[in-house]
Amino acid sequence: MKRGLLLLLAMALVVGYAFADSQVDYSISGSATATIGYDLDGKTFGIKNETSADLTITFVEGSEEKGGEGTVYGWISLSGFSAKAGNNIVEEDVVFYDADDNDVTDSVKNNLGVDSIKAKSDFVITPPSITAKLMMGPAYLLITTKGADIDKASLDPDFIKEEAFGGNDVAASSFEDNDYNNLTLGVDTDVVDASVTLGTEDDWNGDSENAGLVAGEVSVSVAGATLGVNVSGLFGNNGGSIGEDADNPLAVGVNASYAASVGEGLSITPSVAYDLVKKGDALAHDILGGLSVGYNGLSTSVNVLYVIPAENQYKLLVKGSVSDGGMIPVVDVSLNGEYGMMDTDTEASAFALKADLSAGLGVAKPFVGVIYEQTLTEGVSGDDQSDFMMQVGTDITAVQNTTFTLKYASGDLTHEESAADYTADVFANDSGARLGEITFAIKISY
Repeated sequence: MKRGLLLLLAMALVVGYAFADSQVDYSISGSATATIGYDLDGKTFGIKNETSADLTITFVEGSEEKGGEGTVYGWISLSGFSAKAGNNIVEEDVVFYDADDNDVTDSVKNNLGVDSIKAKSDFVITPPSITAKLMMGPAYLLITTKGADIDKASLDPDFIKEEAFGGNDVAASSFEDNDYNNLTLGVDTDVVDASVTLGTEDDWNGDSENAGLVAGEVSVSVAGATLGVNVSGLFGNNGGSIGEDADNPLAVGVNASYAASVGEGLSITPSVAYDLVKKGDALAHDILGGLSVGYNGLSTSVNVLYVIPAENQYKLLVKGSVSDGGMIPVVDVSLNGEYGMMDTDTEASAFALKADLSAGLGVAKPFVGVIYEQTLTEGVSGDDQSDFMMQVGTDITAVQNTTFTLKYASGDLTHEESAADYTADVFANDSGARLGEITFAIKISY
């Protein structure tokens, strides 16, 4: 930690001179929390103390740009360059390598019998995001490093258990996450943004069968209407051509939306999107439709995703939400609903409802939340069929820099016994107790 702070201060001095025309900002934050808890299942009592302190120095706030004049010039932008030190501020997966620099992480996990190995770091440097272009009037040549995912039509469940979808991702569109070294030639105007990208996974000193990426994108925006088309393909993996197999997929994505203002304070935005992924003879499709309506702070939205995976078994996910957005004085209300179905053979399906209510009453902010999830699949019964959780409490800020929180958070009240399951993450019931836990916390922060 001390070495990290010394390095942080040294960097601040060096970069302060390097960015003499820029402002180098810093922020310090810290808190100490004492939580008294009682487990209603195990009838156990305890106290947990937590402290944190963070020092963040931002070398480039927003972005720093260097360009030129005239029609043709080089342009580069740096953004998000910062360093941070604190108490276990980042938790990341650990990667193990052998003497030959081979990744042996999976072997170590298997030997230990664990799914993941994590470590906490108290000093983190965030490198800047760099964008570089050769500007040629409305045209440009862009240097980038990124992957090839299309992902126009995607939607993920927030509250429905993974079992409703067989533990699989909802979207059918999937590309590898590898980054490619790309050159993009594009045109950017007020109406049209179009580009063509060519990239390779390695440089010329890499594998003789160097994998490559070809992509094209067009987006047109006119009077609130937007239409976009993306095409991406990978080639060269094991000598394959675009779309030939799972290692060399072809993907096409299309999206369209229209933002309309209807009367004073009323806005309506319908949208549609479609993804197709071809991996040899296997085709997968995602179709997404959505509608958002806003009125003087009140917002509602409905999104429907229909997926036809390569095995031709459909998936369906419907998500809806309503939020008052400050329309109701003092009170904040939000409602969320989900319905999901997967597998045409078993018709496995489930739905979930979540409601949250809070009120700002001077120094007190009471809150209550409930969530109910029901599995509709035939043959599922007992504890696996439904889940019901709730929380109720209040935050009190009567003392400067101090927050008092009294809260009750249940586990899954439909279970016969304690079961942490995923419910512990919903309302922060750390013990996973079925009857729940009562906590009183004092947090002093800076």
